[in-house]
Amino acid sequence: MAFAYTNSKGTTYYLHGREVALNNDHQRTIYFFAKDAREGALDQVPEGWQVMEGRNALPVLSKENGGNGGRKSPKSSGSPKRGDKGDTNRGSGAGGRGGGTGSSGRSRGNKS
Repeated sequence: MAFAYTNSKGTTYYLHGREVALNNDHQRTIYFFAKDAREGALDQVPEGWQVMEGRNALPVLSKENGGNGGRKSPKSSGSPKRGDKGDTNRGSGAGGRGGGTGSSGRSRGNKS
């Protein structure tokens, strides 16, 4: 019997796994959910994985304990990130809500 997960909206999804060949000739198992049980349906969640519900109520498989798939996590430091100048007030330039540069409340061509 395939592993079934019913999301918060009441839709049931079934867990599947499939072996795929990567570009470097390595094999990798991919996991996915489908609304029907197909070839490759799994009976249980793989060891070290957990089912979570995404923002749009779709189930996703993620590593337990907040794992990030074997990728290194970025080092955190107390210094600001590149491009971050701290808490500065940039005014209403491009990208701000102040109307951009040169806005004086009048439209072009309106001479009063």
